Amino acid sequence: MRYAWLLLALFAGILWVAAASGTSLAEAVLGTFGVGFLYVYGRTFSWVTIEDKGLRGPFRPTGPRIALSWSEPSVFRTSTYLGMEGVHLVSLDGTRTIFIPREVLHTPGFKAAVALFAPHGHSLRRLHGAA
Repeated sequence: MRYAWLLLALFAGILWVAAASGTSLAEAVLGTFGVGFLYVYGRTFSWVTIEDKGLRGPFRPTGPRIALSWSEPSVFRTSTYLGMEGVHLVSLDGTRTIFIPREVLHTPGFKAAVALFAPHGHSLRRLHGAA
């Protein structure tokens, strides 16, 4: 029963958006489900993997996974991607880069993995102030 009220509220919101913006009901429904899909995708996507060999992650969510070893020198560049603030961890030769959203950087799990795997002096440790 709790979910029935949620669905009713969602449908009322879709109707309100359609009426307020002057779009058709079909466009409002499609837009709502599109935003919902992107939200779920962003919440479940594996942005970065930290392991004993180094980092693996995408340059962008639709691209291939890039690997950077812990021994490889790298720098951080603040950036935004699809409206998400974050940093790009970039190899010094500039050929490989991994995007890490700011929300991921500040999670306790990410910080614990950095403390466990990243060698002392690595730029990820300096980013968190735990060199």
